[in-house]
Amino acid sequence: MISMGFVLIDNAPTMIETFIGGAIVRLGGDALVEVYRRTGRTRDADLLGGVLTDLRAVTASRQGFRTQSLDESYGHMAEVVSDSATPAGVRWESFLMVSTFAPCMSLNRIVFGAGEEFDAWRAEARRSLVHSPGEEALFTLSSRGILGTSGCLPGWKVLGLIRENY
Repeated sequence: MISMGFVLIDNAPTMIETFIGGAIVRLGGDALVEVYRRTGRTRDADLLGGVLTDLRAVTASRQGFRTQSLDESYGHMAEVVSDSATPAGVRWESFLMVSTFAPCMSLNRIVFGAGEEFDAWRAEARRSLVHSPGEEALFTLSSRGILGTSGCLPGWKVLGLIRENY
């Protein structure tokens, strides 16, 4: 049970599955602590119980919100995408959010596109995230953003059309 939870944490493509994996690890760990206590393995129970307490503390501290600007938030999300120490679900959803909103972060990006830096980031994200045909399909879908626009929000596409035609 615990191993399956870790597999979800490490490989799930969404944050909810990552959180479910963490809950499975905690539930399985709590059950194993109880088995150890009831079978007289108190040293093992105390050791595992301490690890689970530390895990809960780290999880709680990471759920706090940091006050930061919009640019800082998206910059942080962009960095998370390539961080192999971060659970896959968090990386995938960060990629989706940056793909959706980064092209709209400034009037310059809306009119002229996200630019070479964004294209390079997306190529690095592909190398970091995609390891199977299913993940390639997820990457293609996520690259289009939440609204499926592959650029800025649909109502703002008119600015790009004006640029192309005039």
